[in-house]
Amino acid sequence: MRTRTAYALALTLVAALLTGCPEDKEKALAAAKIAHDLGLNHLDQSLRQNLSEIERKQNTQKALENYLKAVRDDPDFAEAHNALGLIYLTSYRDFDKAGFHLTRATALKKDFSDAYNNLGLVYTEKGQYDKAIAMFKKPLGDMLYPSPQNVFVNIGLAYYK
Repeated sequence: MRTRTAYALALTLVAALLTGCPEDKEKALAAAKIAHDLGLNHLDQSLRQNLSEIERKQNTQKALENYLKAVRDDPDFAEAHNALGLIYLTSYRDFDKAGFHLTRATALKKDFSDAYNNLGLVYTEKGQYDKAIAMFKKPLGDMLYPSPQNVFVNIGLAYYK
């Protein structure tokens, strides 16, 4: 646990140093990547079984803050938009914000299968099943998509509802 905390602190310090000159695009992109990694670290911690609900919420909030920083530093960072969409979908149940970020992720990266699947989940939650099914079908054309079984389950649930 100390190693993770030290790692997160080190990444935060590096990000602070890199963002000192916002007009330098390379530094902003590097800071966005670090913020993304910090968000991933906090999400990973929030998924651990031995955390209390309060600790989970705190880690999710920290992840949200880091991903928001990542898209401020690099508005074209598709992976950070996807992560924000997932957080808004699963933790905050804010389907409009989730849809915004996931749509942005798919616009930035046309072959982003995870983002299409996640966007399908947003449409399912909103009761827009035809749109959901259309989004779910996009990853099925990706031969390298690691979890097509999830897509088939999601399509089945959308048809069922």
